[in-house]
Amino acid sequence: MNSQDSTDIHYNEYIKWKTKYIKLIQILIQNQIGLGSKTKSSLQGFYITHSTSKLSNLLSILKDGKIKLGTNVAKQNRMISKGKAQKHIFTNIYFDDFINKSDNYMDFTIILDPKILLDFDTEFYSKWESHPESKKILELKKSDNPTTRLKKISEIKSYIKDSLKQKNNLQEHELVFNQPIDISKYILGVTCSNCLDDYPERYIQIKKHLKRNNRSHVKIIQKNKPLEYNFFVN
Repeated sequence: MNSQDSTDIHYNEYIKWKTKYIKLIQILIQNQIGLGSKTKSSLQGFYITHSTSKLSNLLSILKDGKIKLGTNVAKQNRMISKGKAQKHIFTNIYFDDFINKSDNYMDFTIILDPKILLDFDTEFYSKWESHPESKKILELKKSDNPTTRLKKISEIKSYIKDSLKQKNNLQEHELVFNQPIDISKYILGVTCSNCLDDYPERYIQIKKHLKRNNRSHVKIIQKNKPLEYNFFVN
């Protein structure tokens, strides 16, 4: 073996181990920022909802492609915050395990992928009071590692389970976002109770807005009964 052959062998070994090292680092980074398989499994079996009682509000969200903070919504359209200008977005969490015990969706509800928790900091409160000024239970941080995130989600689930045992309704909590939400990455479904049968014009309007914004894949739910997470992702 001449010196050139020896050099080539060592170089090839170097490249092989360097490639393995880079792949290992990539896996470690994914797990650290919450994109590993453990996180994916923890972000299943539940979803997040944002609701309104006005069709025009839903259509506005679909048209704009985002859910705005309360302060950027016209006063007459601030339904759940009772007209108050809140610098927040209010949502609920539906867990598959409690679907049969959960309240029905509101008239018009947007179903959001739980993976939104990888991109936003949120706050979980024990009561629905339209203003997050007290009773904060915990904060979910987008920087949480997979183990911490799973633990916090389990705490939220336990709280809701105990609350339902006390015959409270599902809305006895709120998950609060403090930034506008671009729905293009997260929207899984839209509810419009009995639209096709009783209000076909509403169904047509929603379908047009979804199609116009390249969201024809988004499911329109007409039964006002909570569904499981897998229904929206399969």
